[in-house]
Amino acid sequence: MERYGIIKELVLGILGLLSLRLSKRWRVILDSGQSKALDGLQSMNKFQSQALEESRITQKKFLDFADGEHKKLLTQQDQLYKLMTNWPRIQNLF
Repeated sequence: MERYGIIKELVLGILGLLSLRLSKRWRVILDSGQSKALDGLQSMNKFQSQALEESRITQKKFLDFADGEHKKLLTQQDQLYKLMTNWPRIQNLF
């Protein structure tokens, strides 16, 4: 019975060491996976920041273009209005 107890203690000790080693390996694997995941998130964050900046630049270009076109349209409207209000006088010249 005493030998059985010694063998049992040895087996439990070995299982404890194996469990500890496996736990450490899992921790390394998890840490490695978390590190890779964090790298991926940082890469995605950088990509999103660049895309957002490009979007802002493009949006500003569109707004500037639209503003320029709007100013041209107002100028043309003003010229047309002046022409229309002066049309009777212009007709009298001919």
